[in-house]
Amino acid sequence: MARPKTFDRSDVLTRAMEVFWDKGFEQTSIEDLVRTMGISRASLYDTFGSKDALMFEAMDCYVARMKQQFLDTLRQPGPARTVIEQVFLDFIESGFTGDSRGCLVAKSALMTGRTNREIMDRVCAFMSLVEDSFHELVARGQRSGELPSGGDPRAIARFLVNALQGLSITGCARAQPDTLRDVVAITLSVLG
Repeated sequence: MARPKTFDRSDVLTRAMEVFWDKGFEQTSIEDLVRTMGISRASLYDTFGSKDALMFEAMDCYVARMKQQFLDTLRQPGPARTVIEQVFLDFIESGFTGDSRGCLVAKSALMTGRTNREIMDRVCAFMSLVEDSFHELVARGQRSGELPSGGDPRAIARFLVNALQGLSITGCARAQPDTLRDVVAITLSVLG
């Protein structure tokens, strides 16, 4: 009969997410994980199955957190441009205050390249969600007259996603918050 688990699954998953976020998937060893999670190797495999499965679950946990934060911001009332600006400013605050780790999704895309299909599928799904959300917001702003109607809302949404991910990489390079805010100001200038 299996022994009952003596750890909080959610807590150890969050710790694993932190390790992957700090080191990346390829550079994270099982030893790094068990040391940081505070569980045995056997418990890691019994609970999560494999390093890959643990990474997938850690990414899903991160995406769920970011998705909620992102969607909460996008649902705020107010002019579309103001809401989009708030998304970018919140992104700076959440991703670069103190640790400069940037976005786990962007880092995973860069560090695994196309070598891990399941990670890339998660990256693409998250980026599609962000793009669709920006698209709805830009289209709403164009319909209401808050934003100029000259640009294709889908193309603008793709640009905003690209800018957000670029901001993540710039933040990882330990850019100062003022520098990041300058990037946001120029990015928002395309909205008119």
